Amino acid sequence: MDFKEIENKKLVRSYEFTIKQSLIDQKVDEKLENARPNFQMKGFRKGHTPLKMMKKMFGDSTKNEIMQELVDTNIKKHLDKKGHKPASQPKIDLKKGDYKKNTDLTFYFKYEILPVIPKLDYNNISINNYKIKVEEDAIKKALDELAKSACTYEAKKKSEKAKNGDQVIIDFKGTINKIEFNGGSAIDYPLVLGSNSFIPGFEEQLINCKLNDDKNVKVKFPENYTNKDLAGKEAVFNCKIKKINKPVPSKIDNELAAKFSAKDLSELKSNIKTRLSNEYDS
Repeated sequence: MDFKEIENKKLVRSYEFTIKQSLIDQKVDEKLENARPNFQMKGFRKGHTPLKMMKKMFGDSTKNEIMQELVDTNIKKHLDKKGHKPASQPKIDLKKGDYKKNTDLTFYFKYEILPVIPKLDYNNISINNYKIKVEEDAIKKALDELAKSACTYEAKKKSEKAKNGDQVIIDFKGTINKIEFNGGSAIDYPLVLGSNSFIPGFEEQLINCKLNDDKNVKVKFPENYTNKDLAGKEAVFNCKIKKINKPVPSKIDNELAAKFSAKDLSELKSNIKTRLSNEYDS
């Protein structure tokens, strides 16, 4: 069977091919003839049903089977001959002809070829091992972060508002439908705004509060909240702002080093350098 090339662009290929109606009729007759010895129809002995009658009964369904077989078989032969491995199932369309009118059938099919990946000799591949130097700026940045994490707090001026990173000392009382619930109240609670230690939306509502402010914080407990009795419910927390403290980073000295299990600042810097070097290497 001849295949006419329609497209040949990079990895894309498309072709047309025609299946003659005479070949389809021949294959239908052969298939029914092969089935006739085991077929029995009322009024005829087993194996003696006329082929014409079998074609009238099974001709259309057999024809469909034959066409599918011819299309699949010829496309496979074509791919094997070309040495093509399609990246996915080829797209096949009937371009010309009508199987109901017993005409020749011209099919169009298109596919994309899997690229040929050359074999590599890994024994000839060399890998460069880069040694990255840990800069002093990186060590200083890490020390600054440690100093912030080990910060202390000092009171802000009475006129100053609370902002993200500040610590607020609050009394709060939570209610659901104006009824208090267990675990919803506390006195002198130290909360760092932005720490996300409270349920979503709580801490943000305390930003810009001032000393001695009363603030009603309205939130909704998450649907997956651990306490199933509160999950998904809306609550109101009445909060009293008793203190507002700002963070004061720890001094970068031997005392800070001791907080992070180093005997002195020099050892802390060395530990940081080793950690960063390991991170770079990985």
